[in-house]
Amino acid sequence: MSNFLIVGSIADVDLTTPEDSFHPALVIIVESDHSLQKIVLPNHLLGRDLTKYAVGAQVRIIGRSVGETLRDFRFVATEIKVT
Repeated sequence: MSNFLIVGSIADVDLTTPEDSFHPALVIIVESDHSLQKIVLPNHLLGRDLTKYAVGAQVRIIGRSVGETLRDFRFVATEIKVT
């Protein structure tokens, strides 16, 4: 397991399903340096206002790489800042 820092913009947003290993959580696709990264945002990071996680929002995410798991979730956020 290793740590990561990704800065970019939200390209897509989805919710996990009960079959997903990190459910319940929000999943965002972040475009950074011309590549896309799928990142899990656990519920304890989200707060009440989910509208701030809109497509196009700029984000700075710190987290940990957990390797390949169910549905290919490799990155889990431990801290997020939306601007």
